Amino acid sequence: MKRKIGWLKKISNILFILTIGFTLYLLVDFIITRGSLPPGVCPIENKRPLMYIAAALALVSFIIAIVEDRIKGE
Repeated sequence: MKRKIGWLKKISNILFILTIGFTLYLLVDFIITRGSLPPGVCPIENKRPLMYIAAALALVSFIIAIVEDRIKGE
């Protein structure tokens, strides 16, 4: 049982790190792109799929962390 928890924790941590990486990339890209666009243009339109991927990774990481805690509590 302890071995399963170790794998879940590693997977959760990897997904969390990927989430932070995607989010930082998107934030820096938005800041850089916004400076070169004319007023009123949205820089988010072409990066929407990456935003969804970052949100999905965060959600999966959170769910795995909850499952890990429930297994640990048994």
